Amino acid sequence: MKIIDVYDNGGYNSLPDVMICDRLRLMAGEGQPLGALRRKGSVADSLAAQSGIEVQTSDFGVGMRMFTFPMKVRRLCGDADRIIIHTYRIDHAERALLLARSMSGCDIKVVLELSSGHLPPDTPSARFTLANIDGMIFHTEYDRERYAASSGTGVAAMTRSEVIAPGIRIPDKAVDGDDSHELVVTWGGRITTGCGLDHVIEAMGMTHHTPVKLVVAGQGEARQAMPLVRRAKALGIDARVEWLGDIALSPELIMKSDALIIPDGESAVAVEAGVAGMACGVPLIIAMCERMRELGEDGINAMFYDPADRESLVAVLRTLAGKPDKRRELGKAARVKAEAQYDLRFNVSRLNDFYTSLMA
Repeated sequence: MKIIDVYDNGGYNSLPDVMICDRLRLMAGEGQPLGALRRKGSVADSLAAQSGIEVQTSDFGVGMRMFTFPMKVRRLCGDADRIIIHTYRIDHAERALLLARSMSGCDIKVVLELSSGHLPPDTPSARFTLANIDGMIFHTEYDRERYAASSGTGVAAMTRSEVIAPGIRIPDKAVDGDDSHELVVTWGGRITTGCGLDHVIEAMGMTHHTPVKLVVAGQGEARQAMPLVRRAKALGIDARVEWLGDIALSPELIMKSDALIIPDGESAVAVEAGVAGMACGVPLIIAMCERMRELGEDGINAMFYDPADRESLVAVLRTLAGKPDKRRELGKAARVKAEAQYDLRFNVSRLNDFYTSLMA
């Protein structure tokens, strides 16, 4: 069985480069025959040299999808007679299906992995593709249930699916917390209005007598953050808000925090940030929504707040600021959950089991 991974580096329904590359490197290290079709310029270009994986690159434009997709995937397939094409976009899954029909004497299965918060468009071609692919991977049970409800029982019943959360490399050491009563919280979402950060800024404005500092890092352009910067200054909290800009939420940054604030969970960013925080042993402050309930348990390894109620978030900030032992307890429980459910090796093992079941 050979696996061909088709990834477009940042397009619709895709995952971060590092997450996909780490997963493929681990699979290659376990002797899994692999090939990868990647966008030119991706950090995945170095994948072949690091892991011995044959990589074809392309611009992933319309021409690639229509004409060079079959050629490049055929080249990656080589002489394998059992192949799984793993995609992250519905249009790439459609091309993979057409290729599978054209290759005689070869058993090809097509798998579509959907990032959290995304559902395929409701178009005739998408419905045809979803009815004919061999497997689907969701990141949360909530996403799978939402897909089943939106697609109808016919399509949902015809396609095998599995819930496999994004897997990450668990850091060797987790943060142990400290006894300081100052709370340093880091924002784990997008830096723009309408994504929950404006709500956090308003809540910070209600904590003048609570030792809380907010560190803002994540995806977003400087111009998108300016209204929030001005609002923080108007509230008199600009000295307690540190703007790091559009940078990756690295383990090093997370471990400098006492807690990580996770936004409303309607995008893959929220799930990925939450998993990263748990792996570092940092307690999560989560905006309450159905999807994020799978990530944490209120009062056990996370603290939930109502995104429609500023007082709810203020209460959580005050609780954690005054109870360093509670922060430490939540962080240790989060780390245990991450090791049990989100370790990259756990992710890869379940993925390989899913591939094997499709070929059975």
